[in-house]
Amino acid sequence: MFFVVSIRKMIVMNLFTFGLYWAFCHYQSWALYRRETGERVLPLVRSIFGILFLYSLLSRVDRQLHLSGRSYRWSPFWLVCALILLTALSLWANQMMELAPLPLLSAVLAMDVLILWVVARIQGAINTCVGDPKGQSNSRLSLLNWAWMSVGILVWVVLVSFLVVLLAGFFIVTFADA
Repeated sequence: MFFVVSIRKMIVMNLFTFGLYWAFCHYQSWALYRRETGERVLPLVRSIFGILFLYSLLSRVDRQLHLSGRSYRWSPFWLVCALILLTALSLWANQMMELAPLPLLSAVLAMDVLILWVVARIQGAINTCVGDPKGQSNSRLSLLNWAWMSVGILVWVVLVSFLVVLLAGFFIVTFADA
């Protein structure tokens, strides 16, 4: 009824697709839900505007969890609130990066880790709801997954290289003035 994926695969795919994989998972969950229930939902619209429809999706997951007799300790409401808050703070910190690059970079990275934790909790609930708590039915990286991630890996290499050069320049200027 909803899209299953292992937490490990979800995190790896999110890191190397810069969060686009989660939008794909969101789409898949809505598409599977529509197919299973016949409810007239538009998966593409609901995944493009994912944050607006996330609570609606998680409410359905929670209802299905209860109907199936499975249990998962979570609060869809608070996870959505946390995700919205962390995303907003991360975007704000990214915009302020010029003012204090190193402290804000640390804050952005910390928030991104927390966002991944929230996404992992959400996916854990979805997996449990479907009866595959560990997401074993979708735990391996396919050739298509690797193709998709290869672009992200290249971008990460460029970003890290740029950061190393930036930090090296910062330390050279700082210690040259001392």
